[in-house]
Amino acid sequence: MERLLITLLIRLLVIASVASIVVRYQPFRRELLRETRTFPEQFHFALWFAGVFGVLASIRVISIEGYKAVDLGLEGSFLAGLLGGYAPGLLAGVLISIPGMAVSEYLTLPVFAGIGVMGGLLRDFVQDPEDIWRLSPFIELNVWRALKNFKLFPVAFALAVFFAEFLRQFLGHSFPGRIFLLYPTWDAPHGFNELALYLTSFFAITLALKVWNNTRNEIKLEQQKSLLMEARLQALTNQINPHFLFNTLNSVSSLIRTNPEQARVMILKLSRILRRLLRKHEHLSPLRDELDFIDDYLSIERDVHLFPEHMEGGALVHLDGLYYAIGSHLTGWNANPNLYATARSLEGPWSEFKDIAPPESKTYGSQSTMLIKVVGTKSTTVIFMGDIWRPRTQWDSRYLWMPLEIGGGKLVLPEPRQWTLDIATGEAVINKQAPAMVH
Repeated sequence: MERLLITLLIRLLVIASVASIVVRYQPFRRELLRETRTFPEQFHFALWFAGVFGVLASIRVISIEGYKAVDLGLEGSFLAGLLGGYAPGLLAGVLISIPGMAVSEYLTLPVFAGIGVMGGLLRDFVQDPEDIWRLSPFIELNVWRALKNFKLFPVAFALAVFFAEFLRQFLGHSFPGRIFLLYPTWDAPHGFNELALYLTSFFAITLALKVWNNTRNEIKLEQQKSLLMEARLQALTNQINPHFLFNTLNSVSSLIRTNPEQARVMILKLSRILRRLLRKHEHLSPLRDELDFIDDYLSIERDVHLFPEHMEGGALVHLDGLYYAIGSHLTGWNANPNLYATARSLEGPWSEFKDIAPPESKTYGSQSTMLIKVVGTKSTTVIFMGDIWRPRTQWDSRYLWMPLEIGGGKLVLPEPRQWTLDIATGEAVINKQAPAMVH
């Protein structure tokens, strides 16, 4: 009894060790983890399994009595069929049986070939191929979870393994010496001995699957990390700063009126930048292309760089011969006092920056994003558009729209209240009696 249990334990140690060793070999791992296989690939797959498990069977045949535990021909044939299909299972079973056939174990060939085909049938039975890799030697102890996730395939798999072992035991005792058995005769037959043999075959097959699936998951994780890094690199390669694009288009709209030739040059450079981003598919580019790209980018940056201050959220409007530029300090999501400056030309000189609202209001919780000029029959209104960022609830971030008090080089953002706009006349009226809006 103790000798049997030790032998069965050694079998489990052998299958775990062999599975761990062979999966480290890249050619075997590549054949093992293919999702689909052509006929030549199925042939190579069967040869790999026959080589691994055939060698183990040969060790048992040519060695002394103590090496019986290394013969895992039945398990190897079943795994070849389960992971490869009928043809690899059949071929692997035939090849694995050759060492046994050499010592007159003639039933080994039909049994191993049949078990390989049975593994292929079981592979066709499964609806999701991932269920094969989810097979585990560990039993779910949570009854509720086991019932909730119950599938028929693991039951069919266990029955198939037990049937394969039963077939070997039945034929081995019916035709002594014609197929390998660990113990062809029992000194004291006991039901526990038989159960241990069946469970060992089950655990041996699922243990190999578990080892290989762990490697498979590690490879998938590495592939996902690689794809993630590639996606991030692609995003970085293809992205263009929205502020750069906005400032460029804003400058173009102004230059069209004041310097059409410079506007045409800027549009040409911007088009070259965008065309290159659309056409780029490789991470590596010729140095000449990169230098041309940098030259166009810096040229546009130089052309749209109105003043040396480091600001964002730029907005620009031209009114009564003056350019009014609004900007925001670099404070991330937090609101800050927005500033404005004026100039008669985009090239400057620009006036010093002044607050557009009381500094303590922090632009009423907003950040400048655009200025819209509404020209009517009686008046011209410039509308301030600001983003009200809410970092903790970004989906609830809103806008602040208010008509500005602007003219003569001065610009003031009134406290937010209800207001109306007559698009035809261009007149905006703020309801001074309405309560100030909470920002």
